[in-house]
Order: sequence, then C-alpha cells, then structure tokens
Amino acid sequence: MSKSLDAVTIPKWGIEMTEGTIVAWHKEEGDTVKAGEEIVDIETDKIVNSFEARSSGTLVRILAEVGEELPVGYLIGVIASEAVTDDAIEAFIAAQSSDEDAVPRRRQSLHHPRSRLPSMIALRLRALRPLCVAS
Repeated sequence: MSKSLDAVTIPKWGIEMTEGTIVAWHKEEGDTVKAGEEIVDIETDKIVNSFEARSSGTLVRILAEVGEELPVGYLIGVIASEAVTDDAIEAFIAAQSSDEDAVPRRRQSLHHPRSRLPSMIALRLRALRPLCVAS
C-alpha cells in the first residue's frame, strides 16, 4: 500500500479459502468511501460476506465485475486517499498485477508432482488390548 493508494483485494477469510466470487459492488468508481464501510460482497464456497474498506478516500478503480471468480489476493479495486494522477493509478495497478503473477509461480515451485509421492505408506503399529473397567 502506498501512502495515497490502497489495494482492494480478494481477502482470505478462512484457511481453506482459495478464491472468491464478486456478488455485488456497493460503490461505483468515483464514490467516496470511509474506512470500515462495506464496499463489495464476495462469495466463497461457504459464505457470502461484505468486504470493508481499509482506508478512506475515493474508489478510483473497480477491476472486477459481478460474477467474476478470482483467487485470494487478486486486485479488484483501488482506493485513493488523495488526488492522484491516472498514470500513478495505472503504475500502482501494474505493480500489484506483477505481484499477483509471481505468487502462483512461487506456490507451484513448493509443490511436488503427484507422481513422486507414494500412493500408500505402510505403518507398523502395536496391537492394542481392550481395556476392562470394573464397576
């Protein structure tokens, strides 16, 4: 986040959440928003929740349309806390987009291909004896 621009991204509301779908925007481009104000509804596989603005300012860009399903962290809007040029906004969006492109590559490099993982693991455990409790 720069001092005058704030990224509105798909939040991660749960450990297993990987994506969200835009259900409705409560604001339009050019509208004033206050920190804590609900600006967009996002649906996950478990809930529909309202996302609140983290900062006050003007919603200068909406980058996702209703119905779009996007990964966690994806840039969906930009809030400007003061007057900024279109060039500054576009540079901010480009920087955020390059960060989004880098994340999937890093995640993929951490995962092993399934073909290398064993399909079954044998474990040797001690047999358990039933426990008798006298009444």
